[in-house]
Amino acid sequence: MGYNIDLSFDILKHGHAKDTALSFATNNGCKYHYDAYEIEQQRSRNHCVMTFNFDKTDCLVGFLKNVKEARGFYIETIYDDESESILYASRFYLTHLMDRNVATTYKLNRRARSYSEDDTLILNAL
Repeated sequence: MGYNIDLSFDILKHGHAKDTALSFATNNGCKYHYDAYEIEQQRSRNHCVMTFNFDKTDCLVGFLKNVKEARGFYIETIYDDESESILYASRFYLTHLMDRNVATTYKLNRRARSYSEDDTLILNAL
């Protein structure tokens, strides 16, 4: 249960960002994390994508505030484990990484969905 957040940064421009993101996560009570690397020649994308899991909403909100203050980070997605739905997806994620039909469904559901108090706190932190 909790929330998963995918955070990315450019490896070539911000090599120290991984340590910064890990310190933000540990200071805000991250349950676990893992990372992957996206290196594509066609789009010249050299990014590290780190996934963090938080059990508590206030921990995630604190992490988001730290990330927003730092430079070079991009929030790709926020996924709610309990409702098994995407709470937030970036424009890049919607257009390049997500299937077109799934992205269209996400956009329609985002407009029609009613948000809980926790979801509202998270979205306001963005």
